[in-house]
Amino acid sequence: MSTEFIKAYAEKLAYSIDDIKNCKNEPLANCGAIQSAGFFLSYHAVDGVILSISENLLGLLGLDATTTLGASVNGLFTLIDGTRFDGRCSSEALDKPFPILSALDRTGQTLAFDTHFHSDGNQIGIDLELSPPPSRRSIHKHLHSLISRLERSDAQESDCHFVCESIKEISGFDRVMAYRFQENWDGEVVAEARAAHLTNFLNLRYPAHDIPEQARRLYMKTDFRMIVDTHAVPVPVITRRGFLRTEVCLGLSGLRASSPIHITYLHNMGVQSSFSIPIKVHNRLWGLISCHHTQAPLHIGSEQRSEMQLMTRILAARIVNSIEKRRILTRKNTLEFTQTFVQNLSNGASPKDSFIFAKDQLFSLIASSGAFIRVQGEEVKIGSCPDDDVIDKIIDIARQTTSFGVWRSNSLKQDLGLDCSPREAAGALVVPFSFGFEEVMIWFRREAEQEVAWGGKPQGKVDPNVRLQPRVSFEAWVQKVSNCCFPWTEENEETAQFILFHFIKGIFSKAAALSQSNKELERMTRAKDEFIGMVSHELRTPLSAIIGWIDILKDTVGFGNPEVQEAIEVIDRNAKLQVTLINDLLDISRIISGKLRLSVKSNVKIKSLVRDIIESLRPMASAKEIDLQFHCSLEPLFRADPDRIRQVIWNLLTNAIKFTPHSGRVLVSIEATSQSYTLTVSDTGVGLITQDLKNIFDRFSQVDGGVASRGGLGLGLSIVRSLVELHGGTIEAFSEGLGQGSRFTMTMPVFAVSTESQSSVGTANSSPLPTILDGQRVLIAEDQPDTASALKFTLERMGAVCVVCHDGRKALIELMNSRFDLIISDVGMPEMNGHDLMKAFRIIEHARGGPMTPAIALTAYATSKDRTLALESGFQSHIPKPVDKGELVAVIESLKIAVRS
Repeated sequence: MSTEFIKAYAEKLAYSIDDIKNCKNEPLANCGAIQSAGFFLSYHAVDGVILSISENLLGLLGLDATTTLGASVNGLFTLIDGTRFDGRCSSEALDKPFPILSALDRTGQTLAFDTHFHSDGNQIGIDLELSPPPSRRSIHKHLHSLISRLERSDAQESDCHFVCESIKEISGFDRVMAYRFQENWDGEVVAEARAAHLTNFLNLRYPAHDIPEQARRLYMKTDFRMIVDTHAVPVPVITRRGFLRTEVCLGLSGLRASSPIHITYLHNMGVQSSFSIPIKVHNRLWGLISCHHTQAPLHIGSEQRSEMQLMTRILAARIVNSIEKRRILTRKNTLEFTQTFVQNLSNGASPKDSFIFAKDQLFSLIASSGAFIRVQGEEVKIGSCPDDDVIDKIIDIARQTTSFGVWRSNSLKQDLGLDCSPREAAGALVVPFSFGFEEVMIWFRREAEQEVAWGGKPQGKVDPNVRLQPRVSFEAWVQKVSNCCFPWTEENEETAQFILFHFIKGIFSKAAALSQSNKELERMTRAKDEFIGMVSHELRTPLSAIIGWIDILKDTVGFGNPEVQEAIEVIDRNAKLQVTLINDLLDISRIISGKLRLSVKSNVKIKSLVRDIIESLRPMASAKEIDLQFHCSLEPLFRADPDRIRQVIWNLLTNAIKFTPHSGRVLVSIEATSQSYTLTVSDTGVGLITQDLKNIFDRFSQVDGGVASRGGLGLGLSIVRSLVELHGGTIEAFSEGLGQGSRFTMTMPVFAVSTESQSSVGTANSSPLPTILDGQRVLIAEDQPDTASALKFTLERMGAVCVVCHDGRKALIELMNSRFDLIISDVGMPEMNGHDLMKAFRIIEHARGGPMTPAIALTAYATSKDRTLALESGFQSHIPKPVDKGELVAVIESLKIAVRS
């Protein structure tokens, strides 16, 4: 390339290249010239007066500049239907992909033009290219082939590669690259399809000034940028009097002449033609499809350009989809973290401790190696963190930069000059919890040593007295990068902002009051426990002596003397009653405070357990000549705390024997299904009135009056109900009235059971989930999107394929049209609630035959009445909100075993 050519090229432009000292100041959109491969004309949008016209169009049509400029555009061209072109029809023309106009050349021959209309304010511009002969190529064939390949792709890199290959095939360019912009606008070739003789550019990086800011802005406004021939001198655009060449806006023109600097750049690369299509993602310039041809000039026609643009838009849509999938996953992870954090706070942990308990989620959330948290006057460092003075400097700089926003640095040393060990922290992401960064959270990342391959060694400092020149060499040059972490991404910043605005602000506005309330409650609970423990100790001490001496008296005194023997039995019976009362007080205290724990065992044999209790109580029944019967045909196995179940059954049976008169009858029966078992204790005793049935399970409740009033604290049946509900079951009392006997019915699931009433802080989400739903289809009906998303993510980790509906009607339609292996439905939904949904589906399911689909009810109301209502509606199990993972796994496993059996 000669200096004379560049000089001749530059002379055709409306500005002097010698006046340009910085690429970003070059007026690319107002260069006043077009490429010789086409023609250009512009006119006023209101009156249709021609404002400018390219010299070559004047020559082609045999027009005189003096008479043409300032005249009306109407009638200069003819539309494809034969009508004369009117400037007022340009709005319709703008909507067409490549409308065709015709005109007579200087010899009278009709010429057809492919045209592209573009508007900038009051200027309407027309790009004209001589129409090529009709193409017999099949656009659909290439698009179908590309789409088929993309459907098999699962990575963004392969998507880019497939699009590059397809565009190379249809266009004939030697090299087609997918060029992605970095955050600082450096670019990297992430995919490439090239001729075998060309040098590999894949993974090479190019500095931001190769495509300056004003060029990037133009890419956002246009669909493509082409340079047909880098060795062709541009054609000036002539303007009417009073209208300067630099006022002609060519920014949207596909025929706009290029900067001489860029032309030199392409010459240095050996490129004769180039074509670029912007990849626009979320209204931002994500990158380019960049095409080069080295053999000869290559002019791509309108149809090919349209096909290439469509392929690029398909790629952009795939990139958007990929980004959204990552965002959804990130938001789910963030939601899980927030749920863990809130759970820790609810369990009484301070905000500081809540962060510590959730540290693994904290680090994985933003791929960090350390974190610093300052909240409520407390500070904590987790993982790898720099010294305190470095942290203070980071906070000071962040405070000076933004009053209440996220601040980040990929290199604390380069950006801030901070002297900190890169092994501890090379970069930082800062999130304030309060104005002025008094409460703050900082994520840290260690150094990530990298080698960056540049397409040519960057130039040193440029002499301002010398005209700008692009670099000559494009050979790969490797730069070692140190003192930098892996860059913080927009997704990282979005996650931080989500935590800040959707979570932390609300929590920390209430955290201080909540923490103080928890401390007060803890103090009161400790005082109560200490008091109960003291009372228990003081009561048990004398009782131990009394019961010991009673045992001695039984062995040594009273034989042969019925009166003395009866007196000893009375003392023994009342002493043991006092022990029972103390134990009930301790149990009810644990139940109220949520500290009663179950020691769950598998394969508990309910039949054997009941038989043992009956044999222990048979002497008590025989003393009153009560007929004690037991009916159970099966031996159901279940998961439970056998000691607590024994306590429940013992209480029910002793009450039945106690309240049944001489020669009465007490019957114990067990009925089992695949999902649950029901134990019934019925008697012919004194019975209960309706009012007593309503409050029989309340604390300190006793049957009023008559023979039914038998002392005690009225805690026994309250404890029974609590123990049954801790096992996920229900208990009810029935009676026809006084003198009609009573019946107590306990229904419990075979396997599903809460392992304890209170989990240890910070351990609820620590164990990995088993893939017990591998490939199974699960319908989630939940009207709260955040809850549905979290539940869907949890189930997908178990291997499930989930479908989510946000109201009952849509869920019913899904169930009618598709089959599912499991249904999990919220009870309180709009349009159709969970109970109505399940009732309607069970009717449909029964009509079409086949096995019953397992279903779990979710509700924020966790009373026994709600559980009973769920079972009556057609659910097999019931889980209260918030859903505990361990309980969810246990319930699903129990339902799967029930289905198999």
